[in-house]
Amino acid sequence: MNESRTLADLIRDLGHASQHTRLEAALGLVRDPDGRALDPLLHALCTERDVFVRDTITRALAELGGLAVVPLVDRLRDADPLVRHHAAHALGKIGDPRAVDALQACLHDSDAKVVMKAVLALGQIGDPRAIDALVPLLAHPSREAQSTTVDVLTRFGPPVVAPLVAALAGSPWEIQEQAAYVLGFVGDAQAIPALVDALGHPQWQVRVAALHALGDLSATSAREQVAALRADPDQRVRGMADRVTRSLGLRRGIRDPSDQNVT
Repeated sequence: MNESRTLADLIRDLGHASQHTRLEAALGLVRDPDGRALDPLLHALCTERDVFVRDTITRALAELGGLAVVPLVDRLRDADPLVRHHAAHALGKIGDPRAVDALQACLHDSDAKVVMKAVLALGQIGDPRAIDALVPLLAHPSREAQSTTVDVLTRFGPPVVAPLVAALAGSPWEIQEQAAYVLGFVGDAQAIPALVDALGHPQWQVRVAALHALGDLSATSAREQVAALRADPDQRVRGMADRVTRSLGLRRGIRDPSDQNVT
C-alpha cells in the first residue's frame, strides 16, 4: 500500500463527492489489492454512476479474483437491474467458472441488458457448459442480445458444432436461422450435412442462412444442392443460391455456364 495513502484513506475516498478523487481511490486499490476493501468496493460498484470510475472499481474487484466471486453472484439476484448488470460485468472480468451457473440463470432475466451482459460474461469465462443455455438466446426478442449471443457462440469454436447441429434439427426456425449463420462463422466441415438438410427448410430465412453458411465453409461437395435452389420460389433464396453457386464453382476452378462475366 502506498505509504502516503492508507487503505482506510482509499476506502473513504471511494465515496468522495469528487469523481477524480473516487477514481484515484479505485486506481489505488487496483495497484494494491486488499481483501479488506471487498465490501466497500462492492458497495461502490452498485452505487457509482460515473462509467470510468465504475470500470476502475470493476478492475479492482477483478484483482481480488476468487474472493469477489460469491458476493458478486449474490448480487446477480438483486432487485435492481443495474446492480445485476454491474455484477455480471465484474464476474466476466474475473473469469471464474464458479459463476457459470448463476450467470446462466441470468439468461432468463427480464432486463435485456442484464441478459446481454450475462452472455458476454459467459463468453469471457469460456466454459463450454454454457453453450446449451446460450443456444435458445439466438431467438431472443432483443436484437442486441441476439447478436451478442451469435458473437459469443462463434468464439467458442468447435464445441458449439454439435449443439447447433442439434438445434437445426428441432428448434424454432428463428434459432435454426441464427444457428446456421454461426456454423458458417465457426467453419467446421462437420456441419455441412446438417446445413445441406436445412436447404429444404420451409422458412426462406433458414434456407438463406444455410446457403450463406455453406458459402462460408467453401462446401464444394454441396454445390449441386446449392445450385438447385436457384429455382427456389423465393427471390431472396434464388439470389443467395446463385451467389454461393458461383463462389463454390470459382473455388473449384469451375466456370459457371450461366455466368457470362467469369473469365
